[in-house]
Amino acid sequence: MRVLILDFDFFSAVGGGQTFYRRVVSRHRRMDFHYPSRGPDLKAAMRRHLPANAVPFGFDSFTDVWDVISRLALEWLDVDHLALLCRIALAWQGSSFDIVEIPSFFPAAHLIRPVFAAYGIAVGRVSIGLLGWLSTSTRNAYQSEGIGKHAAIYADAERRSMAAADIRYTISDLHAGLNAERELPIATVDMHDALEDFPLPAADPPGEGPPDLWYVGRLDRNKGPDLFVEIAARLPRSLYGRCRLAGPDNLWVDGERWSHRIEALAAERNIEAHYVGQLPDEEVRKQVYGGRSLLVVPSRTDAFNYVAIEALANGCPVLLSKHAGVAGFLAARHPSIAPPIIDPEDIDGSAMALRRLLETYPQSALTLRENLRRAPLPRPRQDFMAAIWSGAPVRSRQSDGDLSGLHSRILAQQPLAIPAARNWRTRGGEASAPVLSCILWMTRPDAEAARTLVSLSGASLPGVEVLVVDDGSSPGRPVRRAIRAILPEARILRQSAQGRVAAWNRGLAASQAPHVCFLEPGDGFDRWLLESMMATLRRGEPDAVAIWAAMRLLHIDGRPYGASENRAASAAEGEQVPDARSIAILSRPALDRTGAFDTTLDRLSWQDLWLRLARTGRVLRHRDGWAWRWMESPSDGAAASSEERARLEAKRQTLERWSAVAAFSGIASRTETSS
Repeated sequence: MRVLILDFDFFSAVGGGQTFYRRVVSRHRRMDFHYPSRGPDLKAAMRRHLPANAVPFGFDSFTDVWDVISRLALEWLDVDHLALLCRIALAWQGSSFDIVEIPSFFPAAHLIRPVFAAYGIAVGRVSIGLLGWLSTSTRNAYQSEGIGKHAAIYADAERRSMAAADIRYTISDLHAGLNAERELPIATVDMHDALEDFPLPAADPPGEGPPDLWYVGRLDRNKGPDLFVEIAARLPRSLYGRCRLAGPDNLWVDGERWSHRIEALAAERNIEAHYVGQLPDEEVRKQVYGGRSLLVVPSRTDAFNYVAIEALANGCPVLLSKHAGVAGFLAARHPSIAPPIIDPEDIDGSAMALRRLLETYPQSALTLRENLRRAPLPRPRQDFMAAIWSGAPVRSRQSDGDLSGLHSRILAQQPLAIPAARNWRTRGGEASAPVLSCILWMTRPDAEAARTLVSLSGASLPGVEVLVVDDGSSPGRPVRRAIRAILPEARILRQSAQGRVAAWNRGLAASQAPHVCFLEPGDGFDRWLLESMMATLRRGEPDAVAIWAAMRLLHIDGRPYGASENRAASAAEGEQVPDARSIAILSRPALDRTGAFDTTLDRLSWQDLWLRLARTGRVLRHRDGWAWRWMESPSDGAAASSEERARLEAKRQTLERWSAVAAFSGIASRTETSS
């Protein structure tokens, strides 16, 4: 499974969402995770430490995509997000992902399918992880930070993002409750699976005397470092040792940083509180978790808070905000180690709770460690997201219509033809002679044909010869211009309007490679699929004469057809005999023996050709990798069903025609599976 996570540099960035994604990657070794990097995770020093299945990729944050988005008349926030998604999509045009995962603090799930489909990227499911809301963070921010007025715009983007996703999940019961009114199913991750697996702490807390007070987290108003200082300032100085804050610093206002604000506040309150910067993980474990410490978590909002539970797991007492998702998790799952809970904006009440905890620190630390020994945290499981990502997709019906309209408007800007798209396209390796002729039937320069050309341009197989048969397009050579804009090395043949079967025969007669692949506009495939299929076919030759893989059918805006809309979406998985909804590589010598397509059979021509080929050798089925077909009528389920019924009827007629052929009864058994 291939997953794209739309979060940046999360192996070097600090934050709860980034920690969660690091754990997801490390505990799903059989999945490949791609994610955009602005530089840090691409550095050699970082790459050496990444898991083998973590694949950061670069993109150009300054690529000019204004030609694509300037006429779309969108809200400013959507324009910003759309531009970012276009720049990311440039790196993956013509490719596919089983899952595209986006965190809720990037409220753009409603833009993923329209943008990615316009760049020919097939997406199985869009998943949104509820790891914190931008609107909530904005409402909690100081007015002087200048973004409070935008909270309503963020909230609207979040609503549309939630409606457009196929899968939604949260990391705490608190967030599940807060999102219940959104009327869409939300799964809850068992966060035991996303925690670090710490050994049990020693029975006795280290050191002597009063413990140090610690705040560990990002310095911004949502996490409440100012509340930490206010609470600590109300305590007798004799109750604690040092007072320390650690974590990433942030800009507060007018060039002033939060660390400066906190130190100034501490001076005003006459308290010796010091910001020690962002500590490496090993130093947090040593100084905070492993020291004689007490951790205060005064968050105004917090989806979970890893630091709190990791401190507890190491035997470090904690004072915890009621606004942190981990508070409910501990109360429900681990009441014996659940810490005192506070309302952090009730400064006096929080100070009293902290004072009680400090006055009883030795016994509190001993009891916490004893309870951990009696009931340790369960070990994390592998593959914990698999069940969530494979759940039944549920979207808002209104969202489907909105997405289709936006996709059409993006397509009208011809995003695959802009110079930036050409600059990012990959090319397959060179070969001394063609090894595969891909023959594309084309009648007009539409988006479906552009997507197929992009897939062909990125194929990893060396020696791919592309022949495009222009089947009676309008005067002025628009087809030729469209081809040259995307795949200038393609050979272009022209015929009067005779249909796809005649076009494929025309291309076959002109092809020079020992293997051929017949395509029509809308066909797409993974970059390495042709190479993988060719390798399998070559191993089976000369007995094997062809290899095929089923195609997934996609709406024009990128949504997969479901079984309830179109049986073609699921029927291919059970097919034993290939048909026109397959991508196939055929042996040219075998075709020379059997003859080309019978142009008199129209819809039956594919089945007829397969049946003739199967009489001459083995037909292999390939199951590894994606192939797909973009359908021209995305919202017309009746039309799709009608087309499928016609296809099945054509197949039935073909089978009847060949029922008298003695070799036919063995065709299904001679169709072998490869992987």
